[in-house]
Amino acid sequence: QFIKEHELENNIILTGFVSESDKNYLYSNSLMVVYPSLYEGFGLPVLEAMAFNTPVITTNVASIPEVGGDACLYFNPRSSEELADKIFLISTNRHLRQDLIQKGKLQLKKFSWAKTAKETIETYKILFT
Repeated sequence: QFIKEHELENNIILTGFVSESDKNYLYSNSLMVVYPSLYEGFGLPVLEAMAFNTPVITTNVASIPEVGGDACLYFNPRSSEELADKIFLISTNRHLRQDLIQKGKLQLKKFSWAKTAKETIETYKILFT
């Protein structure tokens, strides 16, 4: 409704389901990823964007700051003004984008599926012994 009321149909695309190949294309060809989550169990899209060298703007709630570390710009998810400021900042500051990409490469190294599996097994051992 908001999109129609503000005549933004030519500027905003509501995709619905996005296949993995299309998602990879979008990540790798985006100026930034904006992830405005109010609640998150982990925040995998933050790491996915970093894997494609795409700067991330995301919320400062739940587990997201732990996942993103210093490699993201954060905003209060209830502040559209703060979000708009962050989008403008990344859109206009090439140096900041490159800095976030470099930090994202380092942050991404902190996570792996092998490490996740090992830590999950250790947790089960503690819980069930």
